[in-house]
Amino acid sequence: MVKHSEMLKIDGTYQIISAEAPVQLDNPVCDIDRETARQNALADAREDWGSDYSMVQYVLNKDMDAYDDICAMEKSAVYLEVLNEASSAWYPDFSMVKYSLEKDLEAYKDVQ
Repeated sequence: MVKHSEMLKIDGTYQIISAEAPVQLDNPVCDIDRETARQNALADAREDWGSDYSMVQYVLNKDMDAYDDICAMEKSAVYLEVLNEASSAWYPDFSMVKYSLEKDLEAYKDVQ
């Protein structure tokens, strides 16, 4: 688990900033503490929806439910590989991370 780090939006993408050397997360979603994930999801929702507070709240709740679902999933090497790709593409949109993760894991099972 990464300690004393945070996700910052740099050039339109979220990156981990740490006092230590570059960090490879074991789980790029769940290794981010829930409050940091919530703040990043909230900032993203506010950027997308501005003063439409009902939509900001809806998107934030949906994303945090997805965050919790992702962290509750059974972990495997394939899960982590797919999750790394999904989170790189979609963080902090946890709903899309979850959707991409579930679809790719389903496809992986189908082609085995």
